[in-house]
Amino acid sequence: MPSRRIERRTAIAWAIAAVFALALGARWTRWAVAAKLSPTGTAEWIWSGDGRKELGPTAFWAARDFELPALPASARLLVQADPEYVLWLNGRRIGSGTFHKGDPLDLYEVAPFLEPGRNRILAELRSDHGTGGFLASLVDGATGRRLLATDSRWQILRRDDPGLLRGLRSLDGGTPAYSWSYPPLGRWGMPRPGPVRRPPLLEARPVPAGEPQRAGSETRFTWDRAVSGRFALEVVASEAPQVALVYWSAGSSGPESPPAPVIIMPNGSEWIDARSRRFGAVRIVGTLRTVGARALPDDRVAPADPPVRGVLGIEPPPLRTPVEDEVRRQLERLPGL
Repeated sequence: MPSRRIERRTAIAWAIAAVFALALGARWTRWAVAAKLSPTGTAEWIWSGDGRKELGPTAFWAARDFELPALPASARLLVQADPEYVLWLNGRRIGSGTFHKGDPLDLYEVAPFLEPGRNRILAELRSDHGTGGFLASLVDGATGRRLLATDSRWQILRRDDPGLLRGLRSLDGGTPAYSWSYPPLGRWGMPRPGPVRRPPLLEARPVPAGEPQRAGSETRFTWDRAVSGRFALEVVASEAPQVALVYWSAGSSGPESPPAPVIIMPNGSEWIDARSRRFGAVRIVGTLRTVGARALPDDRVAPADPPVRGVLGIEPPPLRTPVEDEVRRQLERLPGL
């Protein structure tokens, strides 16, 4: 009998070891595939650890401080989030977006907003059903060297604080992000980069709406004309998460778009729409204590690089001959010509 027990325990131990080996082997294989094929390299899909069990609306910060000994001439930030994100770098809103299957990665040129030494990146992540994923990778545009990537070292913070954006508050008190794994993964598949985008212009001023019109649990904001950009809603901060529904329309009497959830984390006082829209009136349904609303400028698609002339990138000779140039110089010396 003892020998049978020993054999059984040995078999169980070998089975457990085999499961661990398979798990480690699968993760290593996925890491190798991501490192070779994914434009985000070994960046991992991350989310809140608690979000794996949540079924209701949730919003939180995913944040990371990183050091740059020298500033790169070009820095490309690749981002994708499911369902939606609003991204900040060193206190500056870089962009935002939502996920649809097959969408390319959002690609931002962020070199002008980096600083020598410590930098801080924050992503406000939201989900109306609790779960989701966030993927980000910062690459030196000149050398291809990876400067930053999402992994379990990112911090998850459940409460808003104005000092977080400006770097006045440390990230202590957060919890490590949960890593789903490397691309390709689930419905997210293998990511591909989209066109280069530039953050909103600083000089483009937001357009405020008129005074809020309240009726029961509804609040309505109207503009004197239809505007385009990201809708931003200011509310009175609360110790508990706040949730509402928002409807957009082109004008005060036009048809409304399907509602979208407004999810504000505890102590949060502002909500920025992750999508760009055109609207002239907005209706909020919920218990939010609204203060005001604005239309923020949108991020822009960067102009394409000029095409390279000539064969194999070699600049062809000028169409004019040196004799023509000399004749032109001689003629320009004549007065009155």
